[in-house]
Amino acid sequence: MGCDKYSETVIEPSTCKFINYCYFGDSTATLGELSNSYILVAFDSNATESQIRSFIRSEKEFDSTFTYTLYGNTAPLKFKQSKDCQDITAFIATLQKDPMVTFVHYTMKTDCSYTFMPILASRCVNTYSNFFTVKIKDANDLTDLHTMIKLTGTKLVEQDRFSPQWFTLKADKNSKGDALHMANHFKESKLFERAEPKLLKIPVE
Repeated sequence: MGCDKYSETVIEPSTCKFINYCYFGDSTATLGELSNSYILVAFDSNATESQIRSFIRSEKEFDSTFTYTLYGNTAPLKFKQSKDCQDITAFIATLQKDPMVTFVHYTMKTDCSYTFMPILASRCVNTYSNFFTVKIKDANDLTDLHTMIKLTGTKLVEQDRFSPQWFTLKADKNSKGDALHMANHFKESKLFERAEPKLLKIPVE
């Protein structure tokens, strides 16, 4: 087994790094238009709520009048002024240099409709968690999986005990890309049967 099949590097655009698609099986799904007003920020699990709120208050780019909700150590945050993709990408890179921040994700415009239950909010965004799932082709051969994990700086979380071909992985700011980029990269490598992000719809206002 040669190493050539792993040699394709993750494409790193020099400016805007937002992508608006993912894969479900062999189908491509469009995720929507970039939100210019919100991002999703996750903080270190050891950070207290007081420390997180103090950090958010200290960042001048965030809207100080916005009432945000903490979901564990994660919060959708609103910019004081809307930003284009290049500015959001640069801001994400700056924010992720702080040791308290574990990852920052783009958000996408959407409505607040939901398949199973209504969301009581006037405005929502779509985004994605830092977890993604990968289905390998052979449950007895983990070579490709472990090699890709090492090359991308992602982490193995668990193997599904009932469906052993399925694995949950996670990406953070130290990976070669966020969880959406990594899910697409694993799928586009053609080494795996499936690779899918965990999508979220979050009320913001």
